[in-house]
Amino acid sequence: MFSKSITRIAQKKTSITILMVILIMLAFLNRFIQDDAFISFRYARNLAEGHGLVWNPGEKPVEGYTNFLWTVIMVVPHVIGMDAIVFSWLLGLLFYGGTLVMSWSLSMVLFKSKALSLLTLLLLGTNYTFSCYATGGLETQMQTFLITAVTYLSLVIVMNGRWSPIGLTGLSLIASAAVLTRPDSVVPLAAIAFFILGTIIKGTIAPPRKALYLTCLLVPGASILASYGIWKLSYYGTLIPNTFHAKVSSVASLEQGIRYILLFFQSYRLIPFIFLIPFLGRQLLQKTRFLIFPGSIIILWLLYIASVGGDFMEFRFMVPVLPLMFILISSVVFVIRQQAIRSALVLMICAGSLVHAVTFHYTSGIESIGSLQSHLTADHENWILIGKKLKDFFAGCEKEVTLATTAIGAIGYYSTLRIIDMHGLTDEYIARRGKIIDSRPGHSKLAPLSYLKKQNTTLVLGHPDLLQSSKDASRGSCNSPSASDLIKYPIDNNAPIVRIPITDQRVLKALYLDTNRCVEKVSD
Repeated sequence: MFSKSITRIAQKKTSITILMVILIMLAFLNRFIQDDAFISFRYARNLAEGHGLVWNPGEKPVEGYTNFLWTVIMVVPHVIGMDAIVFSWLLGLLFYGGTLVMSWSLSMVLFKSKALSLLTLLLLGTNYTFSCYATGGLETQMQTFLITAVTYLSLVIVMNGRWSPIGLTGLSLIASAAVLTRPDSVVPLAAIAFFILGTIIKGTIAPPRKALYLTCLLVPGASILASYGIWKLSYYGTLIPNTFHAKVSSVASLEQGIRYILLFFQSYRLIPFIFLIPFLGRQLLQKTRFLIFPGSIIILWLLYIASVGGDFMEFRFMVPVLPLMFILISSVVFVIRQQAIRSALVLMICAGSLVHAVTFHYTSGIESIGSLQSHLTADHENWILIGKKLKDFFAGCEKEVTLATTAIGAIGYYSTLRIIDMHGLTDEYIARRGKIIDSRPGHSKLAPLSYLKKQNTTLVLGHPDLLQSSKDASRGSCNSPSASDLIKYPIDNNAPIVRIPITDQRVLKALYLDTNRCVEKVSD
């Protein structure tokens, strides 16, 4: 009954288009924005204004982003005067639609089954994590589209024997774009390169053609990446992003990364497929031996996630391989002959996504998508409003005020003030020598007080919270027992704590390190 129903739907030409439109609309309804997106926005705005790809204009360039191509593209809204958030949403939804098309096409190439491809789209597009990260303001969906596109084109070339200089050149360029979007794209691309290079070298292609194909496959992308590397060395002085030192080279553990992966499968009720895929492996490979190709990419990517300790954002690192994963999951469903089991598995997956969306909250150091959004707009945090208010308060004093905070995105973008990232993403010293305070990726290091003083920091916001203006109304000293709690920063210092009114009901508490006339005007 299940397979017949989905087959009938798949046979209708308009069904796929309608489903994709519905899934894009669902992604739009799930749209959100997160604080880290504003880091790229600030770099892009500084570039658009002629300051270069820097965090603080006039200072030594620090590569505090891991999404070069996305950041450069985000220059566009700042040049044309468009809201950066809206632009990022539209661009993300465009890549999301492209990923759906690539996923359908990839499934069709592998199985030549419209019904199976339709099921892949349905399960993929209704996955809450995948749908939400169509937006968010980061490069996640762009990277996913490029990796899926490279996988699809590689399989088309190999399976159908469509070897051509133009096709291989295009494949090389798309692969290089994926690496420029995020450097860790080299992980899935390594599996793809092994697959396609091995086919060329060991295949029956004539030697002159082999040399031509290898040149077209390797030279265009390698030339772009080499040029980019030369520019990075001359501009930033290193090939390794500063974010690597702040995030990966920390106390993150393999155990933490494995827990991150298992929590994803558990939260989405996908644990049975961890066992079903290898158990039914022989039957799956009988469908098409090329299924081992996307399977290898998934395994490599999961090993990478485990090695870096996962992530603090709700399963963002899982997104780039979800198209391939749901192709595998859909193939498992179709291999099973019992209609009742098929229907139960599909129902379990769909219900799992719904339950996850409703019930998942902060778990094992992983913030839910709702939590990521609430940092920017909730009454007790509202980092967007804090940034805008600080810009207004310190208008004309921009060169005199330096802020230090762990929430640099929206506050840094909207305030336009000099900002020190207390976690070190945009600061080389903190990224390498910061205090180890936690094991969460990207949150493990913190700026020493001595360094903040050396940088002439005016206000330490820590992890900013907005307090009720009626609570703790007096201007106090950091020696008070509640001081560390107020600014969420384990610090021992005699400097006073000031409060800055953000709304009629909410105030921002900050450690006042360096006397400043502008601060005296706006604080109580």
